[in-house]
Amino acid sequence: MLMKNTILAKARALANIMSPRGDIGIKLVKGGSPFATKDAIHIPEGDWSDPNYLALVEWYINHELGHIKFTDFSSLPRIAKNKLLMNLTNAVEDARMEKAVINAYPGMEIENAAGVNIWKQEGKFSTPQPDDSPMQLVFSYVLYKGRSSIGQNLLEEANLALTYIRRQAGDEFADKLVDIMSGLDQCKHTDDAIRIAEKVLELLQDESEDQDDENDESDDSDDNSEQSNDDESSDSNSDSSDNGDGSENDSGDGSSDDDGADGDDSGDSDDGQGSGSEGEDDSNQDGNGGQGEGDSQDDGDTQNESGEGDQSGDENSAQSGSGNGSDKAQQFAEAALEEGKQSDVEDLHKELQETIGEMAEEARNEGRAGIQCDGEFQPLDIVNTLPDGISSVTHNAERYSQSIGQAFNQHRLTKKGQVTKRYDRSGKRVDASKIAGVNAGNFNVFVNPTERRNLGFNLALLVDVSVSMKYKGNIDLANDAAYGVMKGLQPHRDVKTACYHYPVANSIIETKGWLQPVSKDMAVPAIGSSTPTGEALQSILMRMISFNASGEKVVCVITDGRCNEETVKAAKQLANEMGVHLVAIGIGVSEVSGFDESNSVCISDCSELQSKLSELVLKNFA
Repeated sequence: MLMKNTILAKARALANIMSPRGDIGIKLVKGGSPFATKDAIHIPEGDWSDPNYLALVEWYINHELGHIKFTDFSSLPRIAKNKLLMNLTNAVEDARMEKAVINAYPGMEIENAAGVNIWKQEGKFSTPQPDDSPMQLVFSYVLYKGRSSIGQNLLEEANLALTYIRRQAGDEFADKLVDIMSGLDQCKHTDDAIRIAEKVLELLQDESEDQDDENDESDDSDDNSEQSNDDESSDSNSDSSDNGDGSENDSGDGSSDDDGADGDDSGDSDDGQGSGSEGEDDSNQDGNGGQGEGDSQDDGDTQNESGEGDQSGDENSAQSGSGNGSDKAQQFAEAALEEGKQSDVEDLHKELQETIGEMAEEARNEGRAGIQCDGEFQPLDIVNTLPDGISSVTHNAERYSQSIGQAFNQHRLTKKGQVTKRYDRSGKRVDASKIAGVNAGNFNVFVNPTERRNLGFNLALLVDVSVSMKYKGNIDLANDAAYGVMKGLQPHRDVKTACYHYPVANSIIETKGWLQPVSKDMAVPAIGSSTPTGEALQSILMRMISFNASGEKVVCVITDGRCNEETVKAAKQLANEMGVHLVAIGIGVSEVSGFDESNSVCISDCSELQSKLSELVLKNFA
């Protein structure tokens, strides 16, 4: 049951962090599909030993929590009645939201990617096909392009969808769609996702409406041309009775009338231009209806093969060598819009719910569903009220604090900062650009690079004050160690520390805040009845996330090592998810429960602090 408890514990911690109210629960149900309410996310009991089930459950929980944290639901009602726009928005918003989640909690990228890969294996993220409908292709491109932009393994599917869009709608339409989706990088809010979806919808509508407008203009031109021909014919007949030259005019006008008799749509292809009839005759003789090269290369898209298209396709082709591409875009857009009104696009969220529900039901029917929930835990409250009996640390703490600070500095605990240059009269390397200034009396031509290190280090100490810490004065050693570490780091401006003691009346006591100076009066006696290290770590991790500071974030627990390993492992996985380092200092023991030698050290006397901390730093931060 370890994986189940780990996932649920981590999910509960994330729910408390990501929920604006901090009170979203993760609850187990015995049947049905997963669902979310305003108070909790409900997960059906399934086979917790099935890695696919675990991955999809984690993906679903992360997805729901991501919407709670980053989606502005107040933006959605205004588009709710437009089913096509809502479907497009969901695809864009999911990608935008998951990107925001990954930026805030980098470890969730791996979990989401695992869910996506399983979804592909199950055929839920299907590969686009050449005969997919226009709406299927547009939605596939929007969905896959959005998810591939955040590193998910769907770029090949996005490119395939775009290739088939080019075949069916032409390059111009496809390029416009690519340009719209390039706005994903600047998508920061739900309104931005809606705007991208609106632009996709507007592209479809414009391609459809623009072509209709052109046809309307052509019809108007036909009417005007017919009226003009009638008027000219009347005038020419009248003229023929008055002079002998009228026969030549009759011949000319008769030619125009003959063209009109062959078909108004053909004769008026150039919006009333007199030269249009010649271009039409030439194109008809070619037998291709005047199609451009782009259309002739397209498989089976020639309009004149069906006996239609002479009316509109040839008109456009007479004006432009690839004019038939606009017909393709129009037909594609009209089909996509019609399909978008009539049918529902597959909803990822709904499908994920149904799939998890089906897997859970199958596990229950086969007796594989887990019912027990051992090892689950809830976070502890953090309070500022100090307990009775608090005292000063011993003289050993002050004695070793300086050497502890040196240990941290010596092993370069932090990342390198900006490199600056200093110019002197002496040195090992001459800067050639400075030599010209020697004649003016500037002899500072030797460059000496200096490196400014920015510590940017945030350390939270978590001191165990359970009753077992009374043994052999371990509580004094723990308090001295905490004070010594904080006092040693205090001179460094870019290092921030905080200290907490647990458990005190089922709570955690904050004995030093992040911005407070170090005080000797921080020795809390061993008054706790148990050692809820996993629960305490979970609470401190949530506090660390809310503490907005740059640089490394580290939680160091100081304990005698007697705790529930399962809850500690769950907390360690949560810390990894959030990019926080967890380390431990064992007091009077040879090992710390839930930690290994790579992230823990043990001491039996304060004099060992410097060497042991140096060892810990080298293992984890050097």
